[in-house]
Amino acid sequence: MEVGENSVRRGDGTYLTDVWTEEACGFIQRHQAEPFFLHVTYNAPHTPLQVPKEEARPFLEREDLTRGVATLYGMIHRMDSG
Repeated sequence: MEVGENSVRRGDGTYLTDVWTEEACGFIQRHQAEPFFLHVTYNAPHTPLQVPKEEARPFLEREDLTRGVATLYGMIHRMDSG
C-alpha cells in the first residue's frame, strides 16, 4: 500500500481504516511545526464490507438492521472515530 511518498507494508491483519488513521496522526505529529494540507481518504465504507466485530456489535444487536447494513454502520463509526 502506498501512503504519500512512503511505502507502508502491513500484513499483520490490522484494519485498514486504522492504518490510515495511524499514518495520518503520525504525519500531523511530524509536521506540526509547519503548515501542511492533509487529505485522508479511507477505503471504508466501500466493499468489501468488513469491520472488527466489536465495532459492528452494537448495530448487529438491532433487529431492524440487516447484517450488511450493521457492518456498514460499524465501518462508518470506526472511520468517524479515527
